[in-house]
Amino acid sequence: IAVLRDEALQSLTTSQVSKLNTQQIAGLSTHQTQIINLNQIRALSGVQIAAIESQDVAIMTTLQIQAMSPALTKSLTAAQIGALTTVQVRILFTSQVQALALGQVQALTTQHIQALSTSQLAALSAAQVASMTTAQIASLNELDVPPGPNNFYMGESSQVSSLSKTQV
Repeated sequence: IAVLRDEALQSLTTSQVSKLNTQQIAGLSTHQTQIINLNQIRALSGVQIAAIESQDVAIMTTLQIQAMSPALTKSLTAAQIGALTTVQVRILFTSQVQALALGQVQALTTQHIQALSTSQLAALSAAQVASMTTAQIASLNELDVPPGPNNFYMGESSQVSSLSKTQV
């Protein structure tokens, strides 16, 4: 499949995409992963999603990430979750966040946790919050100052307050 031209890949029907085996999915180049259309993403199975290389998941567009159903999101491996950018995490629908397995929640970096919106945090189940590491919990509301003059970002001040009594 890596030898397919862009036009040929983009012209695959959803039925054809759904029949690709995991080796073919894993063989997609980074560029090919970026040009898969949204209907093709939706046609993938959980096994196929898990076969996408982690570095390729990291370059998927926000629309591609959002095109994944909660069930497909749950199919992402821990390595793929860890490879997500903070922008990708930030745009996850609350239904996708709710679908994360405990191991996937634990695979979120502290930067991912800081990127979560209050609605995403509120969508987490008590079990998901309980599965968080000490570092993840401690990262809520931490001040993050990346290098650069006058360039800083403060995590949402209401992150912790968005957690319910059940979650805590």
